[in-house]
Amino acid sequence: MLYRRLPTPSVFNELDELRRELQLQREMNRLFERSYTPRLRSAPSFPAMNVWTNEDGMIITAELPGVSPEDIDVS
Repeated sequence: MLYRRLPTPSVFNELDELRRELQLQREMNRLFERSYTPRLRSAPSFPAMNVWTNEDGMIITAELPGVSPEDIDVS
């Protein structure tokens, strides 16, 4: 009769597996950091604004570089 010997569980085998998983996680983190960070830093999705309200209405100031005041329509 033939017997097949199964590998015995070892702490070292588990540590090797954990190291591989951590390496994969580091590689994935680097991939996402390279993909998204520059875009998020270079172009905000909205202008910087300040909004105040008082009894007469609202006061809004916004940074709109390259836009002339005549081209702004507030409605």
